[in-house]
Parts: sequence; C-alpha cells; structure tokens
Amino acid sequence: MANRSRRAFTLVELLVVIAIIGLLVGLLLPAVQAAREAARRSQCQNNLKQLVLACHNHEQTRGTIPYAWYWPDTTPGVTNYYGWGTMILPYMEQQPIYDTYSFNYDWFAPENQAAVNARINTFLCPSSPDPTGDDLQVGLVALNAPRKGGPYPDRTAARADYISLRGYLNYWDPRGDTRFPGPMMNISDASAVGKAAVDVPLTLANITDGLSNTLMISEQTARHQFWLFGTRQPDITPATLATTPTSIHWGFIGMWAGWQSQWARCHAPSGLEDKTKQCTAYINANNNGGIYSFHPGGAQAAVTDGSVRFLMQSIDNEVLRALLTRGGGEPASFSN
Repeated sequence: MANRSRRAFTLVELLVVIAIIGLLVGLLLPAVQAAREAARRSQCQNNLKQLVLACHNHEQTRGTIPYAWYWPDTTPGVTNYYGWGTMILPYMEQQPIYDTYSFNYDWFAPENQAAVNARINTFLCPSSPDPTGDDLQVGLVALNAPRKGGPYPDRTAARADYISLRGYLNYWDPRGDTRFPGPMMNISDASAVGKAAVDVPLTLANITDGLSNTLMISEQTARHQFWLFGTRQPDITPATLATTPTSIHWGFIGMWAGWQSQWARCHAPSGLEDKTKQCTAYINANNNGGIYSFHPGGAQAAVTDGSVRFLMQSIDNEVLRALLTRGGGEPASFSN
C-alpha cells in the first residue's frame, strides 16, 4: 500500500482560522462584559435595597428616619459629628462595628479610627473603579470641621459609594439658592426657601409625596477620586482643596461613617455648578456634587418604599426634582 502523506495547513488557511477566532472573540467579549456589568449592577441594586430597609428598621425601632447628618451645632442632643451610616449599622448585620464605635467622640476622632476604617461591602458598588474598597479616604477627613480642630490629614476612613439624598439644591431659582428637602433631611419645609433650618424628627408619615414617589439613597461612586462625565480628573488633596472649584465638595462625604449625604445638584455642560450656564445634567456629570455611577446610561437609587430604580441620564429634570422632595406636592412619579 502506498504511503499517504498528510497535508499541512497552508499559510492562507491558518490566517483564515486565526481571523475567524479573532472575530468570534470580538463578538463574545462585549457579551461577556455586559454579563459581568449586569451582575455588578444587580449586586449594587441589592446593596441599595439593604440600606433603605435598614433605614426602615431604624424608623420602626427608634421612631425616626435616620438623619442625613448629625451636626452638633443644630441638632438637639447631639454633641459630636456622625452620619446616618453609623446609625443603621445594627440593622444591616454590623452590630460588632456599631459596638466598637463610641458616640462620645466625633466619627473622625482617634478613638473611632478602628471602627470607621472597617470596610463594609454593603456600602461599596462593584462597578466602582475600586470595587473592593481598598483605597481608604486618606487625608481628606474632617476638612470641614475647623470647630473640632481640623483638618486631620493623617486620619482615614473606609469609603462608601452611596449617599442619602437631602433633596435638591436649585441655583437657578429666581428666589436665589433654594433647598427642597428629601426624606432624610431633618429640616422643616419652611427652611427650603432660605429661612433658618429647624431640626425636626421625621417618620415615614412625613413623606407626603408618597413613599413610592420619593427617592431616599442613591449612588455617588468613587469619592476618593474626582470624575466628570466618566473621565477621571486630577485628585483633590488637602493641599489643593483651596484652589479647587467651589462645586467640588469633600470633607465629610465619601466615607460611610461621615455624613455621606448631599443635595442633588444640577450641573452645567462642563459638569460643574456654573450659575451663568444652563442647568443640563443631574446624573453622571460630577461624582462630587450629584448622583453618579459607573453603570452605562444612568445610576441606581433606592426609593423610600424599599424598591430600587435605575435612573436614566435622560430623565426629565423636573420629574427628577419632584422625586427628590418629600412633600413638594408635585404630581410626578416613575411612570411619568
């Protein structure tokens, strides 16, 4: 029998096979990335749900919704600075950290460093540039606390990617800068138009716009960095803070133990708060002054009824402002 020699691949055939494999990989990679982002978004959604349910449990147990902030200058009975994240720890299976924390000191005091440096996964969005929370907020703690001897560039605190929504701040209102409070902002409605803030205990019954029509907590991701429209900007440090645009807000925000609360701000096309320019964007414009995520097309927010919604970047500004207030009487809902 004659020997049969095996025919090898020609160079052209090999190149065709490589091209086909490359094409298949190119087609599959976006699908794999989309699946991974869907999983991250789902985990982020679950985190928000756990946080809003912890706020409900706080209200049922202690008789009030947690305050957006605990500020000793205005809050009766409060002698030290701390935030809502600390108050809900017992209701999110973090009792040991809560027991370690001392309310006899400010949250940024040396006595509380061990507690506030604890990484809590529920406060971290997996889509963040630092999803594991390894980057502590270093040297930015208590920059806004001169009454307490700050700043303290040597102190740190574990990050958080979620903020309580105080309501919205409108620089373009004809009456001047006005504030319209949300469900965790413990001020009277009268203070929204410039009158002195009055601390009032809030319950779910105070959310007269309806629990299903009022946002409570949203994403504001990667506060240890500075991002505009998905592009990272030069980092802010204590040394550069004095020359930073006034629309960049640091200090107590970005750490779960701090205030971790902001007014939702509308931004000019630059991503900053420029009163001379048109108000165009609330979502994913500036991660230091508004609702911000790394999810494509929008950001997630927990509603006061315990549900979680995805807010599209294209949402109408008037509808979003209505969803941010607790008692504005606006007819807006998520169906608008």
